[in-house]
Amino acid sequence: MAILLGVRNSVEGYTGCLKNNRNVVFLVVSVFLSLYLLSLVNPFTIPTIDDSAIVMRYLRNFQAGHFFSYNVGDGPVYGVSGFIYGLAAGILCWIGLDPQPSIMIISLFGAIGMFYCLLRIAYHASQSVVLSIIGVLVVYFSSSYLPGTLYLGLEVSVNLWLVFACFLYFFEKKSVPFYICGVLAIVSKLDTLSLVAGLLFLQLLRAFLEGQVKSQIRLLFFFFIVPLLAWIAFSTAVFGSPLPESFLSKFYFRQKAPRTSWFPFFEPMVASREQRISVALMGVAMLATPVIAFLRRKLFLPSLVMAAAAIGTLFLYFVYNPGEKMPWYYPLPELLMLLAAGLSIFDAFSIPRNLLRFAFSAVSICLAAGILMYRLPMNHDAPINSRYWQIVYESERRESGVLANAVAPKDHPVLWTGHGYPAYMFNGYVADYSGLNTKSIWVASRAVKADLPEARQFFEQLGIAGAPPQYKAEMYLIKMYDANVFMLHGLFPASVQKALKLRLAGSLYTIDLVGAPAFRVFVKDPEQARVVHSVPIKDVQGIGRDSKSGDLYVAAKTVSVPASPRAGRFLFGIKITPQDQDIIVESDGGALVGRCHVAKIADPRFPDGVRPCDIALGDGPGVQHLIVRDESGEPITLYEPAFEDAGQM
Repeated sequence: MAILLGVRNSVEGYTGCLKNNRNVVFLVVSVFLSLYLLSLVNPFTIPTIDDSAIVMRYLRNFQAGHFFSYNVGDGPVYGVSGFIYGLAAGILCWIGLDPQPSIMIISLFGAIGMFYCLLRIAYHASQSVVLSIIGVLVVYFSSSYLPGTLYLGLEVSVNLWLVFACFLYFFEKKSVPFYICGVLAIVSKLDTLSLVAGLLFLQLLRAFLEGQVKSQIRLLFFFFIVPLLAWIAFSTAVFGSPLPESFLSKFYFRQKAPRTSWFPFFEPMVASREQRISVALMGVAMLATPVIAFLRRKLFLPSLVMAAAAIGTLFLYFVYNPGEKMPWYYPLPELLMLLAAGLSIFDAFSIPRNLLRFAFSAVSICLAAGILMYRLPMNHDAPINSRYWQIVYESERRESGVLANAVAPKDHPVLWTGHGYPAYMFNGYVADYSGLNTKSIWVASRAVKADLPEARQFFEQLGIAGAPPQYKAEMYLIKMYDANVFMLHGLFPASVQKALKLRLAGSLYTIDLVGAPAFRVFVKDPEQARVVHSVPIKDVQGIGRDSKSGDLYVAAKTVSVPASPRAGRFLFGIKITPQDQDIIVESDGGALVGRCHVAKIADPRFPDGVRPCDIALGDGPGVQHLIVRDESGEPITLYEPAFEDAGQM
């Protein structure tokens, strides 16, 4: 008996110690969990996502003392949608750090803050340190988006930290930090405006039910409305608008992503059988939260609030840009759904009637276990897939920026592109046709709408007078800034190449593997200008029974490409294989035209890649078809064949 009493006293003492020091425990757990995830991705030595390179261009200018400048000569631009994230990383750059370590350090702090808030929210629901840690671990390991997006180099972790700080202070009824974090969350990412507005409504509703409306409105005014108005005044004075250029461009200029179903945003969340089942389980758990709230006679239960927030966030994306499917938009709605399911367990523990408490607790636990079972493999794969994309595809996009910088005129380098890494790697002015980082796109758009004579003449010269207004506005930036280097997907139309006197400086084909046209880098070069014509894939023939083709490629043992009579160079990509490939190009009569060596896969962990081949044809092939094959007789996969004219324009 004495031993049992001693054990009980030890357990009670240990539990009491944990409870008294829970914030320290939660912080330590948050640090270890954030560092664990960082070790899986290791983004310090590999390229981050392309959009993060946009942030890093701003940060590079921060180092030189220029506040939020994409191009120094343009002055401040609100092009980084995560202002707080950009500001914090910018300060680190200003004191001497390089851009990529800066964004990773801020992302790490954001992840720590997010996990810390989640642990405290779980404790509010469970009143147990151990159960809180277990609950947050279950939520994290059920997530298919968090592991792959927290360290992409974007504002995801910082924004999630601020959002869940809002939830934490709402549940703890700490009005002042709740309102301040609400403002910071909106400034951090405009997408959270509707979510914060929903929490504000619940805050005022609770104050009304408790008879504290007057005092709450006073706090709302001084700690939410006044700071928000101060932000609006500051951003308007500095940037010209409190709205990010990314929002304005997506809403007013760029075409929205096309609808592929009634709710395209939701498609990636239910793409596989496991995802559909787990999302259905989350849906059942969310439907149970209002019943649990009714049984407990409590309106503001954590699980119910999270379920309502998840529905509201999904509805936002249903209304605003529903075709958007970038992975960094998904952590918030997914996390809200998982928290609704996880917190429903703790909320069910306090149902007053024993039978109902047991029933709802058992059902909630089974639902959470099912969600974890189906989503744990996705959680494991997420950082691996993210790292793979960055190493294979973003490395090539960064390489295109290095090439653009190398071929640019040194006296007046101006790059026309809409990509992040080419802009970051470029040392001159960047005419950003995406409209995300420049106000000039509005000038170009107005010139198109007004049909200004100089604009109309320019479009006629390029042969694009009948093109859509958005495309013409993007192209008009070339005239506005006298751009002389160009990085884009695919080839310019022949009329544009002729009018601008362009030379193709290089092609990078690996991006073809995901269905996007190759990255092409052009440079203005009147003396060496040549037009490059693509060959329609439908005209390219694979010879043999096992041949197959897609939108950008033909795979076969032998590939026949219709030749261009004016061609001086034959350009194409070849997919790498575990063996070296010696690609032979022959005439249809069997004469050797040229050879291209394609090295084998360098690292078996990263087997995807397409290497460029450039075959000189002299004054033209003089044949109707070119035959492409591997000297060993093995099948090849040929991408995007094209011919460059032999004669100068």
